[in-house]
Parts: sequence; structure tokens; C-alpha cells
Amino acid sequence: MKVNTPVPTYQRIAQALRNQIKAGKVNPDGYVGSEVDLMHHHRVARMTVRRAIDLLIADHLVERRPGKGIYLTTEKSVVKNQKNVWLVIDNFGRESFVHFARAAEKVARQYNIHLTLKDGMAETRENLRILYELTERKDVHGAIIVAWHAPEFLEAICTLKNAGFPFVLLDYHNVMSSFPTVVADNYRGGALIAQHVYEQGHRNMIFVGDCRASTVQKRLDGFRDYLAEHDLPLPASAIWDISPTSDYFSDWIPGIDTQLQNLFAPENRRNRPTAIIASSDSIAKEIYRWCKKNKIAIPGDVSLVGFDNEPLSSLLNLTTVSQPFSEMGKQALLLLHSVLKGTPWNKTDVILPVELLPRESTAPLK
Repeated sequence: MKVNTPVPTYQRIAQALRNQIKAGKVNPDGYVGSEVDLMHHHRVARMTVRRAIDLLIADHLVERRPGKGIYLTTEKSVVKNQKNVWLVIDNFGRESFVHFARAAEKVARQYNIHLTLKDGMAETRENLRILYELTERKDVHGAIIVAWHAPEFLEAICTLKNAGFPFVLLDYHNVMSSFPTVVADNYRGGALIAQHVYEQGHRNMIFVGDCRASTVQKRLDGFRDYLAEHDLPLPASAIWDISPTSDYFSDWIPGIDTQLQNLFAPENRRNRPTAIIASSDSIAKEIYRWCKKNKIAIPGDVSLVGFDNEPLSSLLNLTTVSQPFSEMGKQALLLLHSVLKGTPWNKTDVILPVELLPRESTAPLK
């Protein structure tokens, strides 16, 4: 039996006013009325009217003019009250960052925030230029910054913090810093991967990733801790740190090729791993490419796992961990909006759940 939930009175009043505005039944000068007028007209308490008006203000339909009453919002006043926010993305070529941006833009519209995308084009110099420019821009009120992992980045955001410029970091785990962040539960993701390959019988495994990144460190910690709890310590030799050495963030292909060439050399046949865990789908893609070129079957010869659930992972039937990218973008914008409205800018960690997606790139050990 369906139960109809009563609509709160203030919401009914707000809807009635919306209909009135839409029908053009407002004074030519845009005057809607005072709170007292509306209170008497609808025969409700003033607080109820105030809550209804707040809904319409959030929709940018009306505005309060002190000492005068409630008026239709003019285009001029919308622009005047609009906040300008930059969304700084280190490499917009990644599909996941498109989801960040779309979700943040959708929320921004609701709160009269103009969102400007800044693409660092996967280059250290360009990303630093954008971040330091924020310290000089008086027309930008805040930023959402997708983290990249290098000492220069931490120095730049510390400069922003010291300048009193409000920002929220995306895809970054706080350790000793005091920045508000939104991030997926990378530790849980690493543990889910470990559980998956362990239960398939794999005991000889390699972890490959950019270990400078706080997110990758969390994935490695979760992976390593799960194995340790099952009396299977992960030796240091089973961790490949392929942190880029150039100014480009994804310059890890030569390192992957060299490591795999050594790992699958004929003389190392006895010590080959049965599973390779990549800290991202981008890295897993390069491992997949090398294995196919060198006739190493996946999962026949080696199981392969990624992280992120990029679109290519489904085409490759890659077992991976799905991050809630859209929700991360949404929560980052909401957190920044709260800061811009006056909430104290303190250390805040929003950690969102992840999900393991088993596919055909992993199989039980023969």
C-alpha cells in the first residue's frame, strides 16, 4: 500500500509563489510582497514564509531587499552575487575528470557559481602556473583542485593556503596537511583487490604504481594489510614504484616496458608472478599492451587488475575498482560552497565508497 507523505507547508507556499511568478502575476516593478504580507495571506507563521522564500532565493527567482520586501531577481543582481570558481584539473584527457567536471557544474548552477575549467595538460609547469595565478586573481573566489603528486604541488597549495585563498582538493588523502579534501576510499579498494586475487589462489603478486601519490599509497596499504592478515607479507621487491621522472605526469611507459621485459625473461620463468595489480587503469592498459605484444596471455599466464573503472577497462574486460567520480565532483563543490558561505575552512575529509568490478582479466590460479 502506497503512503502519501504530506508536503510541508513552506514547500507548498514556495510552489504557489513559483506558479504566480511563472504566470506573470507580479507587480510590474517585480514586487512580490513583504514577509508580513505573505504571512497574513497564507495564514502561517513568519518562519514558514521565510523558509519558503529561502527556497526561491536558492533558485534565483527572488531576492530580499532590506527595508523594501521580496522582489523578483534581476539579471544584474544575479551577476552581482555570483561567485567565480576555478576547477583546476591536472590532465583533462582522463575520462574520470570529465565526470568530476560535469557533476561540479551541475551543482554550481544551483548556487549561482560560475565554474571555469582550467586544464594543466598533464604538465608540471602549466599546472604550477595556474595555481600561482590564483594567488593574484581578485575576481576568483575559490577553487576545486584535482591533486597531482609532487613536492611542487604541495608547495603551491601551501602558498594558496597562506594567502587565505579557499580551495578544496579532489583525489588527495590528508596526512599532515589541513586542507579540505574529497577522495574515494582507496584503502578499501586496495583491500578488495587483495581479497579478490587471494581467494582465486594467487600468492605471487606484483604491485605497480606511482607511489608518490597519496591515493596510491592508500591502495598499496590496503592491499598489503589484507595479505599480511592472511600470513602473506608482500616483499619490497614485489612493489614497482614507477613515479614519473619527467615533467609529464604519465611518462611511465618506458619503466613499465623495462620491468616487464626483465620479469618475463626466460631465465626468470620460475619466479614469474601469477597476478599483477596496477594502481590505475592507465597503467594496467600499458601492461595489457606489452603482454599482448609479447604473447603473454591474460588471464591465462597472468591475471591483471586495475583501478578507476575508466571506459577502456570495460572494453579490455579488466577487473578494476570503480571510484564514484561524479559524486566526488558534487561533494567537492558542496564543500567549497559551504566555505564560501562562511563555514570555517578547516581540515575536512570526505571519503566516498568504492566497488570492486570482477571481469575476465583475472581468473583462479590453475
